[in-house]
Amino acid sequence: MVTVHDSKKQSQTTVSQPSDEPPDSLLIFTEDPARDLLDANNSAAWRLNLSRASKAKYIILARKDKNKGEGHRAAFLIAKIKDIVARRDETTGETGKWAILFDQAAAIDIPNAFKPSQQPIRYLSARKLLGFDPEECDFKPVPKKKIDWSYSRRVENEPRSGARKLTVAEAKEGLAAQFGCSPSAIEISIKV
Repeated sequence: MVTVHDSKKQSQTTVSQPSDEPPDSLLIFTEDPARDLLDANNSAAWRLNLSRASKAKYIILARKDKNKGEGHRAAFLIAKIKDIVARRDETTGETGKWAILFDQAAAIDIPNAFKPSQQPIRYLSARKLLGFDPEECDFKPVPKKKIDWSYSRRVENEPRSGARKLTVAEAKEGLAAQFGCSPSAIEISIKV
């Protein structure tokens, strides 16, 4: 893990850089936890400037905490971009969003990496944001893909509990078959 808490006290790996260094990274402000991003091996669906995004080598994820708690706006993950693929909403047919695929990632902790903005995506230099060469990060292969993102939500490839999702009607039918009764005799109560 790379930690930079105070720009005046950075490690010896700090590299000065010209301010005109070209963008080589996407910085994305996301509510998605690192575990889900790594399990999906991608960033979900985003509206991108494809010509700029296609030049990027890295994706850097910054934490969007609705409660603006500890770690809000901090960069927490950097990954090497493997590909950028078009996404289509299965229900509406809407297009125009892209998923950024990656196969290597490293945990980082860069406080306040994402400055306030209306846009959740920035195109920038990783070296400038991190304060050192991103290749110095401890990149590791991401685990086998476990989940997919639909256009707007997460979809499990392998249910984590071993159970599959059921509708109430399916649950009633299954329980009725198990206990030898009519589905109408089954009552299901859900406490939230």
